[in-house]
Amino acid sequence: MSSDQKPALGPGWYSAPDLPGALRYWDGEEWTEEYEVKKDDPEPVTSWVIAKGILLGAVLIAFAVWVLAVLWEIAS
Repeated sequence: MSSDQKPALGPGWYSAPDLPGALRYWDGEEWTEEYEVKKDDPEPVTSWVIAKGILLGAVLIAFAVWVLAVLWEIAS
């Protein structure tokens, strides 16, 4: 669709005919000068990602406790 082509739909954001990868606002009669960059949908946070974070946190806490115990033994 070239920039002079008119969508058959009402006002809204549509793929910019003159700028691939962007959106351009159609006011119902003509293209405005408003552009937006298309945003990719973020990856959803899965339970596996949450579980890995919890596991990593637990391992780091256990390691910190172990280090403190070793340092306490050395200092005693």
